[in-house]
Amino acid sequence: MSWQTEQQKSLTNVSEIKKQFPKYNIETQTNFNVKITPHYLSLIDKKNPDDVLAKIVFPSKKELNIKKEELDDPIGDKAKNKDLDNSPVKNLTHRYDDRVLIYMGNICSSYCRYCFRKNLLTHKPITTKEIEDIISYIKKHKEIREVIFTGGDPLMNSDTVIFTTLQKIEKILHIKSIRIHTRMPIYNPYRITNDFIKEIKKLQKPLTIIIHAVHERELSDITKDKLKRLQSAGVILLNQAPLLKGINDTVELQTALNYRLLECGVLPHYLHYLDLAKGTSHFRVPFRDAQKLMSDMRGRISGHLIPKLIIDIPNGYGKVQIAEDYIKRIYKKGSDTFVDMESPVIKGKILKYKEVLDK
Repeated sequence: MSWQTEQQKSLTNVSEIKKQFPKYNIETQTNFNVKITPHYLSLIDKKNPDDVLAKIVFPSKKELNIKKEELDDPIGDKAKNKDLDNSPVKNLTHRYDDRVLIYMGNICSSYCRYCFRKNLLTHKPITTKEIEDIISYIKKHKEIREVIFTGGDPLMNSDTVIFTTLQKIEKILHIKSIRIHTRMPIYNPYRITNDFIKEIKKLQKPLTIIIHAVHERELSDITKDKLKRLQSAGVILLNQAPLLKGINDTVELQTALNYRLLECGVLPHYLHYLDLAKGTSHFRVPFRDAQKLMSDMRGRISGHLIPKLIIDIPNGYGKVQIAEDYIKRIYKKGSDTFVDMESPVIKGKILKYKEVLDK
């Protein structure tokens, strides 16, 4: 099976999904596009209209409920923040001194209903000129140590685009680490081809690939095989997942996910408190429950299999790690403000994070 053929056969029509899953009450009106690969569809239980995997990709009337605090750009990818000024060239974010994000086109293999970039996704790939401008910027800024490929999904690009760019980055002496964020091993595992593995093995600098598995059943046997091949090629494999109500918000669900990740050669890294993307409130776990989940995992899951709970502050201020004792110090119950007096990113600012933390 070619990965391109798998992509071409993706379902993008809600009516067609309804035909294949007649027991499901699928919403025909949507706020953003629908796309699901045949591989992912094969993982969904057609007999169970409450299957958690269906909730991840099937449109729901619940996403039509837009809360006033929800944002088009919840983490500030496109924010015009005069305090930060962190987008010096197109398709690049320089938020932290030692690393940069490169947006390798706004195209995804399939569309997650909870996506924080749902309103930014298009069908536009990155151009050669845009890559050249980014490389030029990185060369001039010797404080940069890590380059991170994001998107969309970077692996929707051809091997030629990916590895030509990686080879140019590898030649920059002050770059020590390269990272790729992708859900391709989950939505379209056929993307990890023999040729892709061969090119990976040619790289000289450490490569970390972060997948975004949210439930153990996303890690199919073929996905496991592809991830183990990446691991054998020397890739560091980590997982980031949003915390999703009813999908991975209990100790039992986290245990199943994180031990399955371990079987696949992947270690848990971050558990993201869900960003304020429009139409995602039905996925959002009350913050006090998120805190309790982290406490409950201690002693019940091996320490190296417990991800860090992270909040990505709106308007481009970046990620803040939340520990149980830490949040008591910075969050006052009943307040509508999130206060971090220590973070070097936020620098003592009081940021509005309304109607989210203590629902």
